[in-house]
Amino acid sequence: MNILAEVSLRRLIPAAISILAILAATATAASSYLIARDAMNSGATDKLSTLISARHSELDSYFGSIKQDLVLQSSSPALRQTVTLFGFAWSDLGEGGTETLQNIYIERNPYEVNQRDRFDQASDGSTYSDIHLQYHPWMRQLRHERSYADIYLINTRGNVLYSVSKADDFAINLTASSYQNTGLGRVFTAARNGAPGSVSFVDFTNYGSESNPPSAFMAAPIYDADEATVIGVIAVRLSVERINNILQRDQGLGKSGDIYLVGIDGLMRNDTQRMKTPTSLIREVRAVPVDRALAGQTGTMTVNNFADEKVVAAYTPLDIGATRLALLATVKVDEVFAPTRNIRDASILILIVVAIIAAVTGWTIGRSITRPLTEAVGMMEALARGKLDTVIPKTKSTNAIGRIMHTLSDFKQSLRENDELTRQRNSENMQKLDRAKQTSHAIKIFRNRINQVVDALGKASASMNRTAITMTDAVSDTTRLAKEVNVIVEHSAQKIHSVASAAAQLSTSVNEISSQVQTSSKIANNAAKSTEHSNQLVQSLSESTSKIGAVVALISDIASQTNLLALNATIEAARAGNAGKGFAVVANEVKNLASQTSKATDEVRDQVLAIQSATNEAVTAMQGISNIISRINTVSGMVFDAVEQQSTAIEDIASNASDTAHDTQAVLVSINGVHAAAGESQTATHDVTQAAQELAIHAESLKHEIDHFLSTIEDEVN
Repeated sequence: MNILAEVSLRRLIPAAISILAILAATATAASSYLIARDAMNSGATDKLSTLISARHSELDSYFGSIKQDLVLQSSSPALRQTVTLFGFAWSDLGEGGTETLQNIYIERNPYEVNQRDRFDQASDGSTYSDIHLQYHPWMRQLRHERSYADIYLINTRGNVLYSVSKADDFAINLTASSYQNTGLGRVFTAARNGAPGSVSFVDFTNYGSESNPPSAFMAAPIYDADEATVIGVIAVRLSVERINNILQRDQGLGKSGDIYLVGIDGLMRNDTQRMKTPTSLIREVRAVPVDRALAGQTGTMTVNNFADEKVVAAYTPLDIGATRLALLATVKVDEVFAPTRNIRDASILILIVVAIIAAVTGWTIGRSITRPLTEAVGMMEALARGKLDTVIPKTKSTNAIGRIMHTLSDFKQSLRENDELTRQRNSENMQKLDRAKQTSHAIKIFRNRINQVVDALGKASASMNRTAITMTDAVSDTTRLAKEVNVIVEHSAQKIHSVASAAAQLSTSVNEISSQVQTSSKIANNAAKSTEHSNQLVQSLSESTSKIGAVVALISDIASQTNLLALNATIEAARAGNAGKGFAVVANEVKNLASQTSKATDEVRDQVLAIQSATNEAVTAMQGISNIISRINTVSGMVFDAVEQQSTAIEDIASNASDTAHDTQAVLVSINGVHAAAGESQTATHDVTQAAQELAIHAESLKHEIDHFLSTIEDEVN
């Protein structure tokens, strides 16, 4: 306090205003930076968690669909028959079956290595080649539709009876030491010992030549119709490329984001989008998120990634049968907090501008306060030196400066009156004059000192009061706006949650529609097959009726000839006279029979013509039904594609709504903080206002005391 007392008001007031403004701006900038940083971190973790949850669902659905497909195929009578027929054909080949089949379908295959599946039938005339021609197109189409790398049919002895791709593992025996520890060998062993409806999985490993990407295998046992005996195994090979397509599609993680699978051995199970070279089963990842995910935990944290870069990571486990993998999504911390650096730089710039404005404002306010005070002090000093001709400007102001000027004017007038009275009594009472001069001099000194203090207190009190009023208004506006924004944000959050809920319900409805469309498509396909079969039967009926018509025509011709012969016989019998009567009776009976046969033949012909007409109409109707069913299939496909697109759009809406809800919650928290800070500022402003009022009261009281004291002295002097 002693140091401040020695500093002039000309420097003290501008410095105080500047310091207060800079402190307020610094606090605002720091809080904005911290709030923005927390919001960025929260937004990044929420986005990572949402993305990793979506990819987990896609992978789980992908492997689940393969499991359902294997269970469905392994339990179908058609596949049982296929395995049985291939088994018989294998037995017919004898002990050299492996060499024979590999020679025909691999070494002598007319197509390139990656197109061997286009070879449908060999020209060796074997039973195996005939069976292969019958079932290979179906299996090839199944592989193409499901995006499998290969499909295998294996008998219980481990012989690979059939494969679509005809790679080097075709026609081998998986119980041999060189194959039993491969991915295909291990999944075969597990599936052969499995229960009906079970599916075995073997994790991704390097398989085949070094140029092949890593592969995983899934397999299911094929039981007989009674589900009592295993008759074979169906297995599929899964390429890592399908996993890459799922994980690398539309990541939305910025330039540094990545998502990958890690096995229990610490090696990646997919190729990352950021790396130019393959990383599957090559890049090792040893980090806390991997350990936690493999332990069954889900969460987010900040760690160093496999490239020793600081990242925000989200992790969750992915269980495929008895195998557990760790699914991670990461993004660099620098990229997450990049926007906060812009906020920081802008805050520093704003702080500099505020400091300059505060300095200019403080200097202006300080000058407006100290200049009239300095002038008043100069006038007091002049009056104290007896310069009664000092000009005191007139003012209508009622503040402390105005009151000081009025007091100086009154004081000047009093001094003039005292001077005149002193001159009148100078000759009469020199002692009183000397004492009056001493007293007047003491009063002047005292008045000067006290007036300086009173003026300073009054001016400071007025300035504090105005500043407090301004702060009170600003805080009130801030509180009111914070409440309004709070209500708006809460209302927006409710709407966003409603949108997310509606999007989830709509997604469920779209999935149900997709299922119904698929069912309708299957029914239409079955109807098309039934219609085609019916059409063939009707065609056969038409051909049969045509043959019947030909036979009826032949019978009609024979009846006509018979009738003619009977007529000739009757004529000849008539010529023969009595000798030909018996023959005439027989000829007449034959004629009657021929006539009846002709009539019956005509009726049959009419019926045949009616059947042929109905058959032709049936053929036309069947063709129309077939065309309608084909159109139904086409429309069902279009509806299914539209439903898929709608489902994707709905998922994006739900994801964006979830992100917006989290951001809105962060804004709501920030606004509550602003509301609380405004409340504290209002309390502090009230305290400042009260202190300023008390200071003004004490200054006024001090002025009255001084006036009373001076009046008493003047009375004594007079």
